[in-house]
Amino acid sequence: MRRPNLFIVGAGRSGTTTLYEWLKQHPDVFMSEVKGPNFFGEEPNPAFKEFHKNEKKYLSLFAKAGNKKILGEASHYFWSETAPKEIKKFNPEAKIIILLRHPMEIAYSYYKNGDIPNNIPFEESINLNTEDLKKMWEKLKFSRNLKNYLDAFGKKNVNIIFLDEMEKNPEKVYSVLCDFLRIDNRHPIKFEIHNKSRDLKNKWFLWVLEKLPTGFKLFLKSIIPKGKINKMRKSAINFTTQRQRKYSLKPDIRKKLNNRFKKEILVTGKFIGKDLSHWLK
Repeated sequence: MRRPNLFIVGAGRSGTTTLYEWLKQHPDVFMSEVKGPNFFGEEPNPAFKEFHKNEKKYLSLFAKAGNKKILGEASHYFWSETAPKEIKKFNPEAKIIILLRHPMEIAYSYYKNGDIPNNIPFEESINLNTEDLKKMWEKLKFSRNLKNYLDAFGKKNVNIIFLDEMEKNPEKVYSVLCDFLRIDNRHPIKFEIHNKSRDLKNKWFLWVLEKLPTGFKLFLKSIIPKGKINKMRKSAINFTTQRQRKYSLKPDIRKKLNNRFKKEILVTGKFIGKDLSHWLK
């Protein structure tokens, strides 16, 4: 059975769903119906635990790929210490896509989603000393995580994309990505932004949806027209979440928080040869 050769590894909350949906529209690309199977790495995806370390089940996600050139998936492997080497061993010819955004924006997204304490102001929350915060700080060590993938796959097989560039100039980002994957960039696609940051309002219903068996979810996808599936998905999103209020900080607080991320931002920029000083303004 053919093995996937493209991995969108994260970072989380940085546009992975949008890129996944863009690539699904290309005739030479097959993206797994289950987004985020988390076969590799230390932790399973809570919604799809059955795929973690189960190669037979994992490969079944690509059984319908036919003769498409690119077989891909999108799991948040960017944070993982073990995933880069595991993926390299699994498919030495694999291509890696990494998406990045300002670490403070990622932290705020975790805050709004309740992954770190959100019963106090954000600027107070990230100063706490909790296990959740410690895990988040580890995830925001971009330079270390980038090095793990570049060491494993080499620069020519790793494509780094910034969320703000995706939003400002999607055509250009997509064209460069197609060149990276060696597929035709002239195929028209809809450049929609998916999975925008939203505030939870019905967490219990989201929990129920996540508990539904994966097989049942895939069965529904197979019998319900794609247009209706998309409408159902949007309805579920609107029921469980609401549009996130625009986040704004007083200049002095923003400066203080930027100082917290300054070293990592500058090291990351130097590491990949890109000026990220605008993130510090």
